[in-house]
Amino acid sequence: MKASQRFMTIIEGFLLALLAGLLQLVFPAELGETGLSLEMGLVLILFYAFRRGALPACLAGGLVGIIQLYQVPDALTNWPHSLALVIASAAVGFAGLFARNLQRTLHNRRMSSVYLNLVTGSLIGVLCYFICRFVDQVWIQAESTGLAEAFRTNGLSFLLNLGIALAILIVTLNVSAKYFIPRYTKYISRKERSRLLND
Repeated sequence: MKASQRFMTIIEGFLLALLAGLLQLVFPAELGETGLSLEMGLVLILFYAFRRGALPACLAGGLVGIIQLYQVPDALTNWPHSLALVIASAAVGFAGLFARNLQRTLHNRRMSSVYLNLVTGSLIGVLCYFICRFVDQVWIQAESTGLAEAFRTNGLSFLLNLGIALAILIVTLNVSAKYFIPRYTKYISRKERSRLLND
């Protein structure tokens, strides 16, 4: 990757992480008395993961987690909890493991495979996030709600956030699929791009 492309990847990741972090701060941590969490920032991390891959997305997700610590009153003293939040957000970036397949199948207009990669990557990213949250609640914070209640709230929160993320990403894909493939993506060679232009 050229220095200019690497720089653009970093700037894009920083801006999306900042926006995702702000979304996390704006939206309520829990929906009323249900105990369910709405994590709108995950959508932007997933989108960035599908554009740039796992490593940049994990770094951007970690930055989102650091921004979220603004809401934690004892972030410095309760460092295991703070670390768990950062790791949970970073883990969303594992969706980027499907970036190559998603972009190549989208480039070749194999839409059934595109949707498969989008759904699978999103599922893994959101699942990793809520597994980390579950571990944090049960073993690090040792909340008094109990194992069954923590499993219920995190399971339902996982389904809720996965559904929202997929709805937004699929709409974006259908409205403007080009946003999922950066101009100089590393997953599609120059020869393949020029071949498409000549078709």
